[in-house]
Amino acid sequence: DHKLDDDKPADERTINLSWTTTNPLQVFSDFSIEISSNSSGTDQAPTRTTYYIHKAVLVFSGERKSEYFERLFGTALSVRENVEAVSKIELLPAVAVAFPAMLDYIYFPFVLHPDKKDIELS
Repeated sequence: DHKLDDDKPADERTINLSWTTTNPLQVFSDFSIEISSNSSGTDQAPTRTTYYIHKAVLVFSGERKSEYFERLFGTALSVRENVEAVSKIELLPAVAVAFPAMLDYIYFPFVLHPDKKDIELS
């Protein structure tokens, strides 16, 4: 969850950004990634999880950034994923299970200083 340090002076307040699978409004998400996976050769229904994320975090997190999403968000707005603000990706089950760990890795250093215009890495 994003948390604001209200007990600090205004120039020292920070917001820790995070992704979520439950409430996009809680984290001010501007994009979602729908991951589906299917265990081939089984009768199980495909699993589907939606991750609510921040485009800026995926693109501007230095060495941790996602080049895939950097290219996607940099393309024309006519690309369906950009218009609908959702990217639908099918992954193997073992990779789908690891997807939250990848988001944690990208999000880990991010702190937003609401009184500044720059995003800083911790």
